[in-house]
Amino acid sequence: MTRLGFIYPGGGAEPDYYRFAEAHGFQAFLVGSRIPGGDDHDVAALLQTARTEHIVEAARRLLSLSSSDAPAPRRRCGRCAR
Repeated sequence: MTRLGFIYPGGGAEPDYYRFAEAHGFQAFLVGSRIPGGDDHDVAALLQTARTEHIVEAARRLLSLSSSDAPAPRRRCGRCAR
């Protein structure tokens, strides 16, 4: 089975990723890269969310899902992923 991991800024599109994966025969893992609080669409908040250290931290969480015995992905928002 093909497994893909996505680092995304969160914000409500999570079900779309899962539906797309299911429709195309692969398993998706979502990991949020996002800072809590404020207006998620504010330019300053988006720039903070995209900081390298936040992306690296999210990628590390994806790596933990790379083993063949990884648990089933949990659907959770970026705010809850920490």
